[in-house]
Amino acid sequence: NVAKVDTENARVSDVISGSQVADLNLNGRNYQSLAILVPGAAPSNSFSPIVVGHNAQATISFNGGRTQHNSWEIDGGNDNDESGGGASPQVIPNLDAIAEFRITTSNYGADVGKRSGATIEVVTKGGTKDFHGTLYEFVRNDHMDSNDFFVNRTPWSSLDSSACAGAHCNAPKTPLKQNNYGFNIGGPFYIPGHYNTSKSKTFFFFSENWVKYRNGTVLGTGSADVPSLRQRQGDFSECDPASANFNATVADSCTLPVNPATNLTYPGSKVPTDPNALTMLNSLIPLANSGPIGWVAAHSAPTDYRQDSIRVDQNINDKTTMFVRFTNDAWQQTVYPSEYSSAQFDSVGSIFSVPAKSAVLHLTRTFKPSLMNEFVIA
Repeated sequence: NVAKVDTENARVSDVISGSQVADLNLNGRNYQSLAILVPGAAPSNSFSPIVVGHNAQATISFNGGRTQHNSWEIDGGNDNDESGGGASPQVIPNLDAIAEFRITTSNYGADVGKRSGATIEVVTKGGTKDFHGTLYEFVRNDHMDSNDFFVNRTPWSSLDSSACAGAHCNAPKTPLKQNNYGFNIGGPFYIPGHYNTSKSKTFFFFSENWVKYRNGTVLGTGSADVPSLRQRQGDFSECDPASANFNATVADSCTLPVNPATNLTYPGSKVPTDPNALTMLNSLIPLANSGPIGWVAAHSAPTDYRQDSIRVDQNINDKTTMFVRFTNDAWQQTVYPSEYSSAQFDSVGSIFSVPAKSAVLHLTRTFKPSLMNEFVIA
């Protein structure tokens, strides 16, 4: 069908219905992927719609505008992550909870303000007179994928067998496990024989969504050197060109230690070791697994996400309707190396949590066919 000309205003916009959102196969089940389909949309390098939660950066430039100048709204309420610069939405609605969303890129009406970029408006689903529900799970797994190119780029098969410490010399498989599952249910709220018996006054829509990411994080690719097996015992003779143990690979990243008491190198390049220092070294610094001092790992970075959303609609009378929606996001990641540190290894991790909440009260009153008022609190 040919789209009708909008004669009420001059805005340039595209509307994507909830059925289109549900029918399209979106990697990561993030509706932001569809925002780059409109003319004039240009995602930045940090645009990452294949995940949800804190790492889903919706950095998109519309018609050459700044990525921070877009306005993200849910049910008429602000959804911009203002504390993080405003470039991305704070809450990402579950696909099954979206009725439609509109992207307006220019010539906004008088009801739109605040930012000069595009306005992305999401409308969530409400319940109906009949009960409807969905139960789902979407899976990605490394058993069905090839290994990461950057892990495989090192010719592990040519390493000396002693460097593998008894393990296979093949490149480690990068962990990839993504499970996205949940359910939703909507319908009338009624008490037979007592309240809403006609099923036309009060409705609800409830959805829960869980996502678990167990993707691999490649660490130590050429930049993380660890002590050799001799150095762990205080023997630095591999750094001494005059020693029979001299190793050019090791010597490139070390110097002979100097005894502060004599200002001379230690005899035989052997430094006395302290048992407590050895315990800390072995606990915090991993063994070399790529040559005598190289270390590389494909470590899992566990990330858990959960969203709960509830919407209640009320037909107060023939002219007045109201709905209330509350959405809660819980996002948590175990970070290796630990967050906000100069660490290079996966010996110590840290928990990084970013919760988000969104609530809207929407009241609509029709005074006459040509006059209607909307009142929104977000």
